[in-house]
Amino acid sequence: MEPRVLKRERKLQLNYDLPHRVRCALVYPVTAPNGSSLVLLGHNNGVTLLFRGGRRVKQRTAQQPTSTQSNPKDVVMIDESEEEESQPNGSTQMEYEEEEDETDPETPYPSIIQEIELNLGSAVLHVAAPTLAQQTSQRPAIVKHHAIVAVHTADGKVSLLQIPMAPPYPTTTRDAVESILNDRIELPAGKAALKDISVKVQTRFPKELSQLRTSEPETSICVAAVSDALRIWRLPTSADEIIVEETTLQRLPLLSNANKVSFHPSSGSAQALIVDSQSAVRIYDPSAPKDPNARPSSSDYIPAHPEETGKWIMTFQAPYHVLPRDHPAVPARKKILDAKWILGGRAIMALLEDGEWVIWGVSSSVQNNTSGGQTIFHGFLGSSGAAAPADSGSQSKGSSKLAPMTPNTRKTKSQNFFSGAPKAPGAVSRGGISVAGTDNLHGEADGSVMLWYDSDVYAIPNFQLFWQRISNVASNGLYTPGLSHISDINLMNENITSISQFSAKSSASGLGQMNTARDFLVSTEHRFIIHQTTRPPVPSKGLFDKFTATTSAPSDRDQRMLDAGELDIGGMDRLLDSMANGGANRPRKVGFAAS
Repeated sequence: MEPRVLKRERKLQLNYDLPHRVRCALVYPVTAPNGSSLVLLGHNNGVTLLFRGGRRVKQRTAQQPTSTQSNPKDVVMIDESEEEESQPNGSTQMEYEEEEDETDPETPYPSIIQEIELNLGSAVLHVAAPTLAQQTSQRPAIVKHHAIVAVHTADGKVSLLQIPMAPPYPTTTRDAVESILNDRIELPAGKAALKDISVKVQTRFPKELSQLRTSEPETSICVAAVSDALRIWRLPTSADEIIVEETTLQRLPLLSNANKVSFHPSSGSAQALIVDSQSAVRIYDPSAPKDPNARPSSSDYIPAHPEETGKWIMTFQAPYHVLPRDHPAVPARKKILDAKWILGGRAIMALLEDGEWVIWGVSSSVQNNTSGGQTIFHGFLGSSGAAAPADSGSQSKGSSKLAPMTPNTRKTKSQNFFSGAPKAPGAVSRGGISVAGTDNLHGEADGSVMLWYDSDVYAIPNFQLFWQRISNVASNGLYTPGLSHISDINLMNENITSISQFSAKSSASGLGQMNTARDFLVSTEHRFIIHQTTRPPVPSKGLFDKFTATTSAPSDRDQRMLDAGELDIGGMDRLLDSMANGGANRPRKVGFAAS
């Protein structure tokens, strides 16, 4: 799979054309043991697994029969039965190449080293992955060697897939596909038309403090799906296996249909963030007791009977549309396109239908002297906040049909040729939010946030820094500090279906480039696009070392080659020039007379 490469300054845009329609795409939050990034593409037949970058798996070499002239001491007898017993559960120790594939210095991008097709028998509409820690030691055993992914297909099924993190040998790809399909766990969802799904790996600790040191934490997998009801499945795990027989289901009817759902990013909390069709964002805690007089349970403990728990925690309402005073219509609340947890679950960021973004505080530490449920900050993406109504036939006074052609408007006009599909009057706006969490140097929850609205993409590389800046700025608008518009994405006149971010380890943002957006993947209708920042040629901490080396290294190297008798004519000219300049490039030696 080779892309079409478009290079602009230090940005690379990789366009991959696909033979089928792409309905959703996802980059798994952690990298594989060989350094590969796992990309999942949902299409009409199932899921495509792409291992991007990293070291390739070494080819297996067949045992050659020894010739009669070979030394008998070199013959090694191998018992195949003992070899199979030493590798239980089919887990083999993978061997990788020493280095990754060489890349072109002009277009240095990782190649797709392996592609695997999973035929699920129906179109995949949604795909979800849990939030995981970047350090392998901090992850539960169930996700150390396998990727846990939830998929929703067009036939109404919700399934859990366990995908090996290490790419298989090319000769065993068919066996790996059969193993993934055989281990597929289907969750009963009825005949409801699901709108969204989410998955998380929850770690529960013992209730008593005396058992914290002796007992191991309990790990379970939670899957949520929304339509006219909220469904939460809980699957306990034992070591690295899922106990399907002990699956429990919580079903909660909703007053209005829900469009989005996402779990709390904390490993101990199972709170669900729900976006409904009534312009509201609600938080539901399946672990909280229903009885208000009962003692509240901690976020890391869940009672034995799920039907006795569950409570709505908070509700946030979208702002109203601003209408003229003489407008006959009644003001209505703006539709919420998407909402996600930010700052480790301490706040919520939502994107509205007119391009406005709002931030609500959940924790008291970020509410900024406002009561719970009120907006802390808000702003607009681009100039969409000042757009006139679509049904407005008359033109406002003082405006001209022909805008003056300035360098800025000329650049915007040229970008429209390569943008997405134009928005028709009265068309429904589309958009979404992608959040990739990290921990900064101070141990605080941080992350990278990307927003897409119709055919525009915006990035907040460092949300903690963005939070500090907007706290000191009185007005929030087009030039909100820290919110950058990525305008060089060639969508080929197609609509965006999803955006997902790569891990910080595989992006230039994790290689010393501060305030740089992560590499991200944009899926459109029939292709996916990877936007990549090229790595710097020299780390920032070695800039002065490089300057010192360039000034002193040539003369020293020429002197060593002269002593060895290998200096060429060019080196001799450089030495003569340095001698003519009075030895300016050589260090001066100052002697002191002994008293």
